[in-house]
Amino acid sequence: MRILIQCGDNLENTRRVLALAVLLRQVGHDPVAGVYTAPYAAPFEAMGIDTVALHPLRPARLPKDPAEELGFEPDIFEMLPVERALARLEEKGNPMAEKRGAVLKALFASARAVRETEADALVVWNGVTGHFANAFSYLKSHLKMPGGFIERGPIPDGLFFDPLGTNGASSLADGAVLGAAERDDLLGRHAAALWSHFPFLDPREFAGRASAPRGKQIFVPLQVQGDSNILLYSQHIKSMRRLVIEAITLRDRWFPDHEIVVRPHPEESRGRRLNLPQVPGLRVTSDGSLTDHLQVAPITVTVNSTVGLEAAWHGSLPVVYGDGIYGREPFVLRQDPGAPTDPAPILSRLRDDPVAALEAITDFMLVLLDRHLVQPLRATESRPEALLKAFAPPPVPDRRSLSGALSHLRGAFAEHSGPLHCHVLTERPPTGNLDYRRIGQPVSAPDIDRMLRALFMRDTPFVARRGAWSDQYHVAIADPDTPADRLRGYRAVVTPNFGVHPIMRTPPEA
Repeated sequence: MRILIQCGDNLENTRRVLALAVLLRQVGHDPVAGVYTAPYAAPFEAMGIDTVALHPLRPARLPKDPAEELGFEPDIFEMLPVERALARLEEKGNPMAEKRGAVLKALFASARAVRETEADALVVWNGVTGHFANAFSYLKSHLKMPGGFIERGPIPDGLFFDPLGTNGASSLADGAVLGAAERDDLLGRHAAALWSHFPFLDPREFAGRASAPRGKQIFVPLQVQGDSNILLYSQHIKSMRRLVIEAITLRDRWFPDHEIVVRPHPEESRGRRLNLPQVPGLRVTSDGSLTDHLQVAPITVTVNSTVGLEAAWHGSLPVVYGDGIYGREPFVLRQDPGAPTDPAPILSRLRDDPVAALEAITDFMLVLLDRHLVQPLRATESRPEALLKAFAPPPVPDRRSLSGALSHLRGAFAEHSGPLHCHVLTERPPTGNLDYRRIGQPVSAPDIDRMLRALFMRDTPFVARRGAWSDQYHVAIADPDTPADRLRGYRAVVTPNFGVHPIMRTPPEA
């Protein structure tokens, strides 16, 4: 099956989509990565994976009759769910009218990409945010193409997949169902991945954390104001101010001696005023890590952030007000602002019987590992068999393999253990899109480390610095026109876009 995967142009997505593309190819499918511009195709091409650049496929002008090329009349109202939600909130202007032209151009490009790649299935990033996500999601639905939706997963560089949607639109939104026999099967297949990726779910450690005395705090980690998860999947709460008011109400009614600790979201727009209420016993802070707060606070209040799932891992009770992938699980207290529930009984059960809570959390994580989670290339402990069933008909025999150049590069380090040194020899410091908010930013040493780990499928660190800073000539990042004599001695050379450097495309003779 030919599967077109929307990736876009940022390194954060690239690492994750690489893992999915390689997984699909291993079982015989033929993935195609949909990047926006050609430079971001390099890592996929290094893996021998086909790509298509979407931006050049956009028409310069919209046709007078869209249906003539598309074969159907597009409905802009259906294509923009977030903008529909904003319009209902009576935001200034007409969000749908403002985006109509750009989204229709993305729809034409998406349809052309499907035709040119002869795609049988579509995998869409998120499905509701961004012109191409809107376009591909609408196209997938209209053409009734198999596939699914993806976004960042709950482990570093992991990818969440669902055949129906992400967050409150996913198949998990109504609760995960796992029978006893299936639990034993999944535990047998995913035990290594469970303990490797989620070591804090060790029964003895979890019981100790859950039953240990906690501070008198209610933790409120904020989400990004205006996030699609809130606009689309929260019936009552549409702002962070409202969420904090609900936390205050909960505190004043049942925990009057507790402090409310509010943590702003690190990706919130700097100029946005959240207008949070100012009341005694409320503190706003960015100090400490999320884990620090989750291990202290007995209660974590959120709309539907995956931080609520992390709270459960660390023995803090998630109190949620919206729909999400874990909101219907037995280890969660789901609140209705119109008829709030006292958290005390479930808190007592968590303290008195942590084993029951851990079993429910473990069951949910096993469902994630088998049906929804693509593990990082460098740390794949098991394969999500149920996830792969979303792609039908059955795959044809594998006819593609890793590119010869990249196989050679990986082979250079097959026997090496410990950190690998990376010399950044580019004329200027590499820049790129790190994620969907950090555009055209310097690529830092940690960013280089994560990309090289994905590319070389290694879980050992790559230590990157500018210049030939050590006498260990492991890896170089160099411009394509760098003189060959300057690259002599390096065991692997990649471009600033993390593709195979031209000097390495023909492996040296034995």
